[in-house]
Amino acid sequence: MGIRETLNQNEKIVTIATIVIIGIALLFVAGQLMCSGRPDLSGGSLEFYYTTDGQTFFADEASKIYPFDKDGAKAFRAFVYECPDGERYIGYIEGYTPQAQETLRAARAPDASPELAMGTMELEITGKMIALPENIADMEEWAPATSRQAQAIMSQAATKCEGARPVRP
Repeated sequence: MGIRETLNQNEKIVTIATIVIIGIALLFVAGQLMCSGRPDLSGGSLEFYYTTDGQTFFADEASKIYPFDKDGAKAFRAFVYECPDGERYIGYIEGYTPQAQETLRAARAPDASPELAMGTMELEITGKMIALPENIADMEEWAPATSRQAQAIMSQAATKCEGARPVRP
């Protein structure tokens, strides 16, 4: 008797075994999230940021909840691109809404519940706003990260020069 016939004759056992395996996998993922506090969705330990003073961009910890205060100015996450000639520029900037900032800070507190920390994963996407760097001070020009307007801003980011590519700190 082949494997397929054995599985077909024992459907209940196969179903129970599948559920148990999925349950173990989910418990493993939940354990990893609780032990690490929150997943690192940034892809690295540093990110670029840009301040409302409009002078330049700088690298800082990826775990920052932005905007944050930097030398008396608000610093937003900056998505930096590089032209083939080496020139770097900011394609667009990103910031959390005030409500998202508050929730993320609460979730990262030492006494935060694991449920709150796990509940912030969706907020990491839906709680963000996108703008062009020249519109940093004009909140009317910011768009929710999941909107078509934000997608248009992000698509425009690499058009300053032919062959522009995103760079990391």
